[in-house]
Amino acid sequence: MLITSDGYQRQYEGLNLDDLKSVWSFLSALDTDYVAFYNCGQDGGCSRLHKHLQLIPTPPNLFASFLDSEDGQPPQVPFEWFYHRLNPHDSTPERLLDIYYHLLE
Repeated sequence: MLITSDGYQRQYEGLNLDDLKSVWSFLSALDTDYVAFYNCGQDGGCSRLHKHLQLIPTPPNLFASFLDSEDGQPPQVPFEWFYHRLNPHDSTPERLLDIYYHLLE
């Protein structure tokens, strides 16, 4: 599933509050687990110029073993990645934007 924005926003631009409001609205309304991701720029796998986020369904706890490794070390993968655990009952688009900016620092 794609979430796109109106206007002339480009995929190489960072996420903004409206982007996170849209994706959080979808994720909050779905009754199954989904992951949302944003391929920003050519190095991030961007294949379209128009700004969009992608949602894909996932099995429950798909990333649990990936994020909770026994040795506490992050997995060695050939790309840069970040994560932040969310409490779905205590998250807002504004809070997500703060987390997003913090992860980019």
